[in-house]
Amino acid sequence: MAAERRPPAGDPIVVPFATAPADDGRSRGAPSAGAGRSGTAERDMARFGVALLPPFRAAQPGDATVLAHLINLAGEGLPMHLWRKAAGDDPAFEGCTPFEVGVARARRAEGGFSYTKAVVIEAETPESLHAVSPSAAAAPAREVAGMLLGMRQAVPYDAGEPSALPAPLRPLVALEAEAERLAAEAGAPGTWYLNALAVLPPHQGRGLGGRLLAQAEVLARAGGARFVSLIVDCDNRVAEALYRSRGYREVARRPISPWPNGPTADWALLLKAL
Repeated sequence: MAAERRPPAGDPIVVPFATAPADDGRSRGAPSAGAGRSGTAERDMARFGVALLPPFRAAQPGDATVLAHLINLAGEGLPMHLWRKAAGDDPAFEGCTPFEVGVARARRAEGGFSYTKAVVIEAETPESLHAVSPSAAAAPAREVAGMLLGMRQAVPYDAGEPSALPAPLRPLVALEAEAERLAAEAGAPGTWYLNALAVLPPHQGRGLGGRLLAQAEVLARAGGARFVSLIVDCDNRVAEALYRSRGYREVARRPISPWPNGPTADWALLLKAL
């Protein structure tokens, strides 16, 4: 998705399901903790230019289901709207449900919505947090509590032919192009585009959203970007207030091109200089 709806700890996302374990070199069967951490750090460097430290980790193909849920909820149903069209029109997805299309796209190694561009944050499960007598011998159970999805935009930025895009995507791509124009004028082409940031309801109110936002800026700096760009629904006052409190400023707006049951206000483009 090109827009992030409800990011940090305020009131992001509702996703009541379990996620698959990540294959990150630290799972059962890894040679040793040190070897697993070393291998994970190398993969992190290759993907993001920086080693991720717990509770953060790079998303893996096994996270595709939770990523699809999160991006759809962050996008207020726009991803599902697009996946439904793909399920009906694209022969590659014949027989698939719209959600299966989303999972397949999350699992691919390329594309704007791909596990390769996502970082997840893990936290103790609510059951572990509220256990009356946790076992001293057992480590607390952990799960994916939230994610960020982003990337350094290509230089030069190519928005393609707007008329070829589904109508709801056109104002979003226009705002992405505006962000790149402004960054280029400032002598710093190639913003780091924060596509989505979300925290699951059981984990809200614990500061995880703010930590994810800070981590996004770490990734942006590691990628050589001097600006972070993002797009937010102007009716999402909680998200907009958080971003402004962290130094993001609005630089452009476009009317939302509506889809069924989606928002109807404006998209706002926000930038932050790093």
